[in-house]
Formats: sequence, structure tokens, C-alpha cells
Amino acid sequence: MQTGHAEIDNELQPVYEFRHLTFQEYLAARGYVDEQFPGRNADHSIADLLEPHFVDEAWSEVISIAAALGGRKSEALLKRLNQACEDLKRQPKRYSEKNNSDSCEPFGAMPSR
Repeated sequence: MQTGHAEIDNELQPVYEFRHLTFQEYLAARGYVDEQFPGRNADHSIADLLEPHFVDEAWSEVISIAAALGGRKSEALLKRLNQACEDLKRQPKRYSEKNNSDSCEPFGAMPSR
């Protein structure tokens, strides 16, 4: 873990960074699943929180890990991921440009809603 300081809201705050992205992705996913982050709204499910990131390839591991860690909490997330894949497959031109298999990886290839 690397530590340092950064200016956040005009105030010097400690910053912790992990040398390997996998730790950060795991902890982000765990935070979403365990509802351990500032500004959490209990009315929003994991699916509500992560769906806006389906189109961002940088979030693909966080989404995958959260889906695996979430157990039953992940049902809606998995349904929405499946629906996003089906929506992508219905766009043959865009889909074939990005991917030649039946998989809808990477998430970054998904169209924006």
C-alpha cells in the first residue's frame, strides 16, 4: 500500500493507494456489496449503483467481483447484466465490430442507455 496526501475540498487529506489494481477492485466491490461507502442510500440496490458503470471497461472487474460476492443481493444485477448483453446482441453491427463470440465482454463494449 502506498500512502501520501492529496488536496480534497481544499483540505490536505491522507490518500491510500494499492500497488496492484486487483486489491482496489476487490475492496470497491466489497464496499458496494457491504454498503460501506459515504452517501449510501438504502433505496438503491447493487444493480442501481453499478448499472451506470456497465459501459465503463474500467469497472468490469468491480462489477464481476460484486456479482460474485453479493449472493442473493446480486440477482437484479445479474438480470440487468444479462439484459444489457441481450440489448447489445440486438445491435449486430456494433456488436460484431467489438466481439465475434457469443460473449458480451468487455462491459465497455455495451451501448449507453
